[in-house]
Amino acid sequence: MTLERNTIPTAEAVLASEPGRFPHVSSEGLAAVAVGVIEGGAVQAAIDPRNFDGHEYLTAAQGLLEPSGKRDP
Repeated sequence: MTLERNTIPTAEAVLASEPGRFPHVSSEGLAAVAVGVIEGGAVQAAIDPRNFDGHEYLTAAQGLLEPSGKRDP
């Protein structure tokens, strides 16, 4: 079973709880994006472990993915 398939139930729950936020997005599509962010961080950590900062990575991803003005301080 792939990571995407394991994340589909969570993606389905997110889509059900916020349908207006994800118009025309399937659970498979949302799961693929989530996995891409996770795997991207893992690749960056492997390529440059000395300079990779997980908190910075997640903060940057959050800033890219959230609507403008919605980020918590």
